[in-house]
Amino acid sequence: MEEVIKEESELLTYLLNKFNKLSKNSVKHLLTNKQIVVNDKIVTKYNYLLKVGDKISFNGKKETFGLRIIYEDDLFLVIDKPAGLLTVATEKEKEKTAYVLASKYIKQENNKNRIYVLHRLDRETSGVLVFCKDERVKDDLQNKWNECVTRREYIAIVEGKLLRKQGTIKSYLKEDKTKKVYSTKSKDGKLAITEYKVIKENNLYSLVDINLLTGRKNQIRVHFSDLGNPLVGDKKYGSNQDPIGRLCLHASELIVNYNAKEYKFNCIAPSKLINLV
Repeated sequence: MEEVIKEESELLTYLLNKFNKLSKNSVKHLLTNKQIVVNDKIVTKYNYLLKVGDKISFNGKKETFGLRIIYEDDLFLVIDKPAGLLTVATEKEKEKTAYVLASKYIKQENNKNRIYVLHRLDRETSGVLVFCKDERVKDDLQNKWNECVTRREYIAIVEGKLLRKQGTIKSYLKEDKTKKVYSTKSKDGKLAITEYKVIKENNLYSLVDINLLTGRKNQIRVHFSDLGNPLVGDKKYGSNQDPIGRLCLHASELIVNYNAKEYKFNCIAPSKLINLV
């Protein structure tokens, strides 16, 4: 997405005004991760002066093999997974996955290069997806997941207005024979905890900021269906609306602490999703 600057201002001020949900540190991470492009050049300085007529675009990292790469170093490869793309293979689909496409990308430089899946996103969910370039790093992070991963933030559009604008949803989740997940009061399910806050709403939809305290299958989708506010486009869990042809759920931020360093991976939600509210 590209916009034309209509008023002179510092880049940081412009970005804070545009993405008023993001903190100053999060916006600076967008710059650090080289996701801001001005006049076809990546800009990383927060005090860069934008002039009238400048063209600015976001998520400016290169696209390759159909993937948008938002961060890369010796340890991690982070992509903006599009909605509709599997993270890994299934019995029905072996090739059209984020893992296969990302593997092809890193093998361009050396055919012996490999990547490892750190976590997964549902097929219908877009956003931050992290691969590791070292299997030991992947194992370390997975073994200490709750200690190393300090935030998993999502943006969702749900139907209607929520009765409580901020809160925590907690239930035990189980899966039936049809692979549909549901909440139960029985503790033989898996505990799922979801924090949320309504950012904006209109007569039809609410924009919700979500932080996962657990990472269960379909957790967000089930919890908001339980509230009577299913995610827009989520037919499986009760939505009867599909205005943009996709599930309205986007993984916007993942914060990882590893070897005394904090990695904050950000990915701006698609404009057609945000524009619903």
